[in-house]
Amino acid sequence: MSRSLARDWWKRAERFAGLEPKRGRGWHSLRRTFASDLMDLPLKVLCDLGGWKTAETVLQCYQRPDEDRLRKAIEEYRGVDCASNWRA
Repeated sequence: MSRSLARDWWKRAERFAGLEPKRGRGWHSLRRTFASDLMDLPLKVLCDLGGWKTAETVLQCYQRPDEDRLRKAIEEYRGVDCASNWRA
């Protein structure tokens, strides 16, 4: 699919859903969500599923860790429940 076709479909979907166009909401936001939601998969598998040619692209541009994942990683590393000690 070409970039222009994807953009046109996105704009049609926004109109169909009754959404006002919003900066930052589009094709790349879906790819970021996809990459972040599937962060627990092996990186090679994620790249294959998402069509990324290099893992660097995923790591630099698409994956966004969230607070829950960071907290879980710290808890697993420490071997203790630090949720009560976590300050946002």
